[in-house]
Amino acid sequence: ACTSAGCSTANTSFVAVAPPSVAILSPADNTTQPAGVSVVSGTATPGSTVTLTASNGNSVTALTNNTGSYSATFPTAFTAGPNSVTAAVSNPGGTTSAVSTFTVTNPL
Repeated sequence: ACTSAGCSTANTSFVAVAPPSVAILSPADNTTQPAGVSVVSGTATPGSTVTLTASNGNSVTALTNNTGSYSATFPTAFTAGPNSVTAAVSNPGGTTSAVSTFTVTNPL
């Protein structure tokens, strides 16, 4: 704004936030798992909350540690046959998701 004393300027700064990262490491994509599998683990942006949703509709959350690792246990084991889990993470930079599709064998 300008006055009789002169003009002044206002500075505005912005901080760019990168979208988060997320991966499912276990159960690995396109693998066959033994009966009783209920734990999902992986990596994501350190300090983020990962929401894991199974193809049967069950959902759990996990907090990543300072190196970005997470692990979560679903309340029941995955059923025999095809299954999938989606991991999603959000931050002000956006939302990122990963999917792992795997097959659970019938119990012996």
